[in-house]
Amino acid sequence: MKIKWKSPGRGGQFSFARGISETVMGVLFARRWPARLLDRVPAATRVQLIEHELRLSNGAAAPLDSAAAEPASLRLAFISDLHIGPLTPRRLLDNAFQMLARLAPDVLVLGGDYVFLDVNDDMARELEERVAAVPARTKLAVMGNHDLWTHNHVIERALERAGCRVLVNDAHRLPPPMLRGESKRHAPAHPHKKHAQEQQRKEDGHRSRHKLDSIHSNPLPRQPALRGSTAKFRLPTPDF
Repeated sequence: MKIKWKSPGRGGQFSFARGISETVMGVLFARRWPARLLDRVPAATRVQLIEHELRLSNGAAAPLDSAAAEPASLRLAFISDLHIGPLTPRRLLDNAFQMLARLAPDVLVLGGDYVFLDVNDDMARELEERVAAVPARTKLAVMGNHDLWTHNHVIERALERAGCRVLVNDAHRLPPPMLRGESKRHAPAHPHKKHAQEQQRKEDGHRSRHKLDSIHSNPLPRQPALRGSTAKFRLPTPDF
């Protein structure tokens, strides 16, 4: 048994205790037997859809039944904390991604923690195939702590092959009426991208006040959000 002394990725806060626990779980949960067992439990594979409808005007959010002209619509889907690995039943993920495919969102946002324990080729391929099957014209992803505690570049490449843009302290211009999306993550930005990112933020700030933040480690607990365990997708409010 080889002990995992440190993170092989670029994630921080990987403690000695964490390394010991991941090493032990990797042995105890070999061949994903807990996930295979949970596949036989219907309650463990049920998926619930939570929907929010907002009207946006001048950067503020209002209920769709307010008296105003019907706005152009943009459907966003958010999913997070897949934890592909020994504890997540495949049928649960099958049901979740089939639901996403039926929704056919304009924008798919993935909130991080795609794997549990160390990523391997099979896990990366499963992630790629699931995300690629969702018919969204824009796909955005941020990384979670579990992704950064393993070979994060393997996960990032799988997401990119599936059509995602992986954001690290970066912004992406969304189709109308939402014109800006932004990633906020405690991981540092790559130095060579910093200037370009700052310039894009300035340009986007002049175009629209609407902003969506995808935050895996959330520093703003009072903001309304679509939650996925530790992940949050922050929605526009009048304070923006």
